[in-house]
Amino acid sequence: PEYSKQKRDVLNKQGVQVGTLDAEKSPAQVAEELRQRETLRQARARDDILLRTYISAEQIEQLRDQRLDLIEGQIKVTTQYLQSRRAKLVQLHVQSAFFLPYSTAPNARPMPDQLAEDLVRTVNDIKLQEDNLRSKRADQGTLRQQFHSDIERFKELKTAQAVTRTQ
Repeated sequence: PEYSKQKRDVLNKQGVQVGTLDAEKSPAQVAEELRQRETLRQARARDDILLRTYISAEQIEQLRDQRLDLIEGQIKVTTQYLQSRRAKLVQLHVQSAFFLPYSTAPNARPMPDQLAEDLVRTVNDIKLQEDNLRSKRADQGTLRQQFHSDIERFKELKTAQAVTRTQ
């Protein structure tokens, strides 16, 4: 019993080693082994999908370019919208210059609530759209990287298939 948790050799009747029994694993070792198996399973599934979905690397590149074009279109629309919002903000600043607290005129009236609300709404909208624009640009980079790794892996798999066929 004291050695049952250690790695040991299995011997036949003649004393010749015919196998090995692994040591009992800790819960952490078991968890790590399961994680590695799952990672390997996911990688094989990804490889299978790549080989079943695409005929050539050019096909993957075309899909990448289409998706990048879609994101680029979204970036252009967001950029144009941001320009219009910034122009609106300039107009609102010009209007607000006639009211307190921005005007130095002694008879300046307090800023109307609607103008203040428009200023706040426009500034918040600009911030939101700038965040959206940053996110879309980050998506572009991520998409490029994902497709790059898919293309490289696809080429590796196709090369391995060609080598296997010639053997």
